Amino acid sequence: MKDESVDLGLSSKYATCNLGASSPEESGEYYAWGETDSRTIYNKENYRWFTERTETKYGRDGDCSRLDPMIKTTLDPEDDVAHIRLGGSWRIPNLRDIAELHEKCSWRWTRRNGMKGYLITSEVEGYTDRSIFLPAVGFISQTNIVNYGHSGYYWTSELYNQNAKHAIATVFDRTILIKYLPNQRYAGLTIRPVCD
Repeated sequence: MKDESVDLGLSSKYATCNLGASSPEESGEYYAWGETDSRTIYNKENYRWFTERTETKYGRDGDCSRLDPMIKTTLDPEDDVAHIRLGGSWRIPNLRDIAELHEKCSWRWTRRNGMKGYLITSEVEGYTDRSIFLPAVGFISQTNIVNYGHSGYYWTSELYNQNAKHAIATVFDRTILIKYLPNQRYAGLTIRPVCD
């Protein structure tokens, strides 16, 4: 992945490509939440942070309703694959980053080199000539890529505060933009890194 960034006038700058991609329309690599290597199979059985009997720093299978205050709800740098791969201040976006992307930018469904996705253009004064493209490259369940070319699923760095089985993703298709959606942590989703 190129470690180039685009300043949209937001709190963080966005990478021009997904993690592991060499152009904006490529999917790049898919990751389970909090894992630093991509996989060929994405399921609960081989997920690093879930056990039914032993606590991990991000909880265990069955944690739900109010999270235990001892459970970390945001990825540590050593578990943030964007930080591990790119170094410096690169990281997976947090909820504030995603909120700004939704609230301070326009989203237009389009195609780039044949790939469907959203052209996201800044609406911040002085930055309205800048944009990024998020491709609709789906997600991986088990070994299958689901909704490729129709929907985009991008991890944030934060757990869902009602159920530790899930982390927050931002999700979209041609007609729907979902800022924060709880998603099974062991699914393979894409990442668009940010830097400070």
